[in-house]
Amino acid sequence: MTLLHVWNTDYKKIKRSDMIWLSRKLVVIYFVNTKTLRIEPNAFKEFNKLESLFITKNDIKSIESNMFPENLLELGLNTQIHAKLPKTDHNLLFRILFKSPFGKFPHLEYIQIEGNPVECDCQSKWVVGRKIPYIEGICADRKDKKKIRELEAKDFAYCP
Repeated sequence: MTLLHVWNTDYKKIKRSDMIWLSRKLVVIYFVNTKTLRIEPNAFKEFNKLESLFITKNDIKSIESNMFPENLLELGLNTQIHAKLPKTDHNLLFRILFKSPFGKFPHLEYIQIEGNPVECDCQSKWVVGRKIPYIEGICADRKDKKKIRELEAKDFAYCP
């Protein structure tokens, strides 16, 4: 088995202890509309072959980079995040996944974060002109709701 698709069921917490029963050969995992509230740290740690992880249409309460395996090529977290973050860390996904560009996910090629409150501020300007990772999402803090992948240097002209 290389694909796991869990959908339309109650799976409130994705736990590492539940994942140990799954095949280590999984390449793609989907959790869609599973009413998931929490992902336990290192829940997917043992999945060395996992390339794509999509956790969508849920209500995740917090996001941390240690929730996801470092070898991911694709990460989908669209239409579902309602995370609580420290006051100094208000940009929901960029600062958690990419404290520096690409952070601990050097192989990540595609990120789907549409429907989440992403702020495109000065700390996000590293995305300008990059082809990889390809990011699908919208800047929630902009009046024009510009797509992240369409940001240009002039959008950050106010930044130091």
